[in-house]
Amino acid sequence: MWARKFEKCVRCGTTENKHLAKGFCIQCYTLKTEADHKNHSRNKRGVADEFLTKEKLNELYHELRMSLTDIGILAGCTRVNVHYKLKKFGLGSRSKADARTLALDKGKISTSRIDPDGIESKVVFQKIRFNEDFFKTWSAEMAYVLGLIYTDGNLHFRKDKSGYELGVLSFGQKDKELVVKCLNLMDCDAKIRYKARKVLDNTVSGELYYFSIGNNLLAKDLLELGLIPNKSLSMKFPEIPEDYLRHFVRGIFEGDGSVYLESGRSIRIKLLSGSKQFIEELNQKLIALGFSKRPIYGGTPSTPNAYFIRYNSITEVRKFFSLIYSGVSESNFLSRKKRVFLDFFKLN
Repeated sequence: MWARKFEKCVRCGTTENKHLAKGFCIQCYTLKTEADHKNHSRNKRGVADEFLTKEKLNELYHELRMSLTDIGILAGCTRVNVHYKLKKFGLGSRSKADARTLALDKGKISTSRIDPDGIESKVVFQKIRFNEDFFKTWSAEMAYVLGLIYTDGNLHFRKDKSGYELGVLSFGQKDKELVVKCLNLMDCDAKIRYKARKVLDNTVSGELYYFSIGNNLLAKDLLELGLIPNKSLSMKFPEIPEDYLRHFVRGIFEGDGSVYLESGRSIRIKLLSGSKQFIEELNQKLIALGFSKRPIYGGTPSTPNAYFIRYNSITEVRKFFSLIYSGVSESNFLSRKKRVFLDFFKLN
């Protein structure tokens, strides 16, 4: 198919041009968008010129933060005419990023979604708020969330029809508690979404709680901390200040690690990554903290993209538990995994 839901462009019927959105090819979507912006009554020539003085235009555009289209509707002209007057008067125009942020704040960006029952609904995108300084300064909370993102997060960049590139952070986990705590620590109001478990072509997709944040400043901060797009198989261990290493390791463990019992009498820890280099560097970091050197498992035909180390002795399990949980508040750990340790220690 030309697109996931459309055989061809719903306007021109082509499959030559790339699909952009809602069944329209790039060319037709641009024409439709421009037509929508012009879909209002216009005054006779000269009326808009009398209305849009330099002072009035400055008030509407810069002080009241109205869009070009909304000013055009008010003045009875096109947004192209409004933009021309901004340049003529030397008033300056907003960047694409600022225009997008303003449109999000006013609920002007939307799409349609179809649920599993075939019911279509309108989804209005909102500006997501978060602590924009969170990843600029090291803290126990920041290191922990960074560890979670290194395991269960994804950073990617997408372009819209105008060529504007947006960095997007997505984070997903089967444990809703972990997603909630990640958002709380970032002071973020992003909506948590849910994907149910599905079986498609003999492939099982597990249930998932997730959120996404589109923000270039956030993407820039994460890039500077060493996170890379499509990181799963090639990520490297970032430079972590010594005081915050244990919090980062806790994020790694709670994101992609596991703790489990064998025969009710032995306890095991596994730390997993799709990147062999990352797990090797993690092994070295833990050795420097007094843990024994562990062999690297995985990379076999049955697990080609999974590498892990594990600790089997109760002594090292206790040491690891103390390393990542000692003195840590409840807002900074996953209750379910910590409980496995505590229940085992009570009986042994």
